[in-house]
Amino acid sequence: MRTFSIILLLVITQYLFAQEASRRGPNLVENPGFERLRSALPDYDIDGSVAFRNSLDKWMSPSKSTPDLYMEINSYGVEEPKSGKSMVGILTHNPISKRSDTYREYIQTRLNKRLKEGTKYYLEFWVKRADKARLASNNIGAAILSAPILNPDWEPLLNIEPMINVDKVINPAKPEWVKVSTEFVANANLQFLIIGNFYDNEGTTFKELDAVGEDDFNNAYYYVDDVLLCELDFEPEPEPIEEPPKEERLIDAKLEVGKVIRLNNIFFVTAKWDLLDESFAELSQLVALMHKYPEMKIAIHGHTDSRGGTRYNEVLSQNRAKSVYNYLLNHGITSDRISSSGFGEARPMATNDTPEGRQLNRRVEFVVLELEGAEVEAIDNNPPASSAEGDW
Repeated sequence: MRTFSIILLLVITQYLFAQEASRRGPNLVENPGFERLRSALPDYDIDGSVAFRNSLDKWMSPSKSTPDLYMEINSYGVEEPKSGKSMVGILTHNPISKRSDTYREYIQTRLNKRLKEGTKYYLEFWVKRADKARLASNNIGAAILSAPILNPDWEPLLNIEPMINVDKVINPAKPEWVKVSTEFVANANLQFLIIGNFYDNEGTTFKELDAVGEDDFNNAYYYVDDVLLCELDFEPEPEPIEEPPKEERLIDAKLEVGKVIRLNNIFFVTAKWDLLDESFAELSQLVALMHKYPEMKIAIHGHTDSRGGTRYNEVLSQNRAKSVYNYLLNHGITSDRISSSGFGEARPMATNDTPEGRQLNRRVEFVVLELEGAEVEAIDNNPPASSAEGDW
């Protein structure tokens, strides 16, 4: 009796052509076409076994056996991969092996995500008999395990029950790519995929083929390409919607004497001090804030960037601060609680060498001078004038 592996799967197996699945998730097999290398190909490698062991990314042999990596057209000259530029070759039986009378080769990879118990998946890979192989066989299958196989010798993996297996002899007449596929429901958290022949010689059917040339090889040898394992009925997780940072409402501002609060949504006609309608929402909050703190007194400050003459910028900033001052007066805030002044370009927040910096420097803000009886020293509201002129 065969010993079953730790795979616990409910399998719906279809030989060769599985129904095309809808809503497939991403391929959980990394480097599925054997295209990606982790190091350069060795110059001395004749059959590709050293390249598989030392150069191929994400794949390994679970035993001491020696699968082969073929890049573009393999070293025997005429056969091409199913797609891309690479494929892997494995022996499903080598009757002349001195290492084992059931010599087998396998390829193993770690899936980039553990399978979810109770979830339905689809597995597919393609196989093709080498044109020069004198034996054809059945029993190319796949197993998925929860832990990797690390067999230190040449012995075949006969104690693993494959979840899918090709029972018919593959390519007995002529070599051609054949799809092997299945759908299954994972009953365990599995992560390691192995492909090869998991049966002994008595359980494997071999068909001897007519010799084509003297350099034919007396074994059953198959290429593998384009391995796919994906979740079915896949529902991608919705991408999180990044909400813009919530801007603190002016009415909710935490106040203290001496705190400077920028009015972020105050807009003027270009190069003038006429308030645009878009400013009124923020200004109405400022009025509400003044009513919320009836003892509060503030100084309104206007600032510009460095473009234009110094005196021109001072006048522009003064007039813009005065426009906010007048808005508050017109909405019931008494003049003894507010003052206004402009500092032009004298107090930049950022560099004036970039558009972003200049935008930060063009601003209207207010300073809390008095709050619930506390006072702050008055700020100079009348900076020295300059005769320089210029456009802004």
